[in-house]
Amino acid sequence: RAEQQIIALATEKTAFGNPRKPLSRVDRASTGPVDLVTDRQKYEGLGMLALIIMPVLLVNVVIVTNLAGGFNHWDDLEPHIMSVLSQPPSIVLGVRNATGAFGFLVNNKYYLPLVNTRVTVEAVAVIPEHEFSFCAGIISGSLLDERLAGVCKPSLMGALGVTDDNGIASFPDLAIISGPPGAYTFNATAYLEGDDINPITNVRSASYIPMWSTIVHMPVLRNYLLEIS
Repeated sequence: RAEQQIIALATEKTAFGNPRKPLSRVDRASTGPVDLVTDRQKYEGLGMLALIIMPVLLVNVVIVTNLAGGFNHWDDLEPHIMSVLSQPPSIVLGVRNATGAFGFLVNNKYYLPLVNTRVTVEAVAVIPEHEFSFCAGIISGSLLDERLAGVCKPSLMGALGVTDDNGIASFPDLAIISGPPGAYTFNATAYLEGDDINPITNVRSASYIPMWSTIVHMPVLRNYLLEIS
């Protein structure tokens, strides 16, 4: 015990003789809890920063993936928008584009032009001129409808067009070869081309699904050079 007391007294003298040692012990004892709190705050700050950065990184990855070819918007071949670029002020019966030609622009949902897309034009309604009012109200498929089909039933030729490299479908040969003069309503339709496989013969054939339509109203004028019989 005497030796231990002497060693303890020597240690205390050494500690008091060198003031740096007790100061360092006091610093470690007193600042330890403060360091723990500071570390916890650092970890919380890093966690909040990670929560903020991760969504931004994910969005950037998605954008870069799309731009790098993850999805090519040109591969979307479905007609979604069709605009009328040009239309004649009127059409003369039996004459091809006497006053101009139709022109339609076909785009997909990303507003990119579609190439080699099938577009058709058809007459869906007509209000005949007064002289041809007998054409109104004829029941389709009736005997009268068959007898007056050449006069009262609109029929078009050159009504099929295919879009070019700019997504424009033109109809240079469009003409109404039968039907009364009057106010016509035309429907232009863009089709999505697909494949049909015959389950019996296993033969593949093209199918066309109507996807987008545009209505155009236009007067159809009488052709006095034509004789109606």
